[in-house]
Amino acid sequence: TKAFVKIKYTDKKIFVQDHFISVTKALLSLPVFNIQRRDSKFLSIKIGRIAQYEEIKIDTYQLSLDIDFNVFLFLTIKANLLQQDRFTFKLDELFDFMGVATTNRFGYVDKIDDALRKLKVLTISFKKGPETFICGLLNDAVVNRETKTVDIQVSDKYKNFFIADSNAIYNVLRDKYNELSTEYEKALYLFYLSNNANHLNTYSVELLKIRLQCEHIEDKKFLFNVRKANKALEDKGLIVEFFE
Repeated sequence: TKAFVKIKYTDKKIFVQDHFISVTKALLSLPVFNIQRRDSKFLSIKIGRIAQYEEIKIDTYQLSLDIDFNVFLFLTIKANLLQQDRFTFKLDELFDFMGVATTNRFGYVDKIDDALRKLKVLTISFKKGPETFICGLLNDAVVNRETKTVDIQVSDKYKNFFIADSNAIYNVLRDKYNELSTEYEKALYLFYLSNNANHLNTYSVELLKIRLQCEHIEDKKFLFNVRKANKALEDKGLIVEFFE
């Protein structure tokens, strides 16, 4: 299945199954969906370089690794399957996708409102080679509680992720991802997946702190959390081995 954008930007196959979803590298490697911080709900992040991205600027509300990331994955699947930037879906479709129990769904509508509002605001820009890419996710959304539907338009700037990362698209194992129990495990899985997966890689503590936006945490505590998360990823077969 092609990406929903009209031109085929990548020769890679795009997967849009509920449990196996193609996501561009920038959205996994950069600190977009991340560990929640208590000091600020809105973040303006500037980073000199991560991987092949330079002069990175991210303006966003904190986007969680559970609800916000799963809403994003659902919209990615819809846009690619329908090959359209504007579409309507039933809230129950999204709740089924997220595994929300029927008895909890009424209370989840506000959480979906919140996730869509935050995704609408997200703006990412970065340099790659001679070009600067400015990317976004959503143009607008209307959540109707009476009809239990959502009408949504994906941003035209979403295609810039595919243009920038035409040969750097990775497949998230969503079932495995949602079995992970901590934010560290989820954030590290997304980062490892999109950086030379299936190879032995070396990451500095400084780089991991930038990706997880944990510069304020002392090294000893941070390494304890990373070590614990790596062990969980190893036990679940998502990484082969790790050592310091």
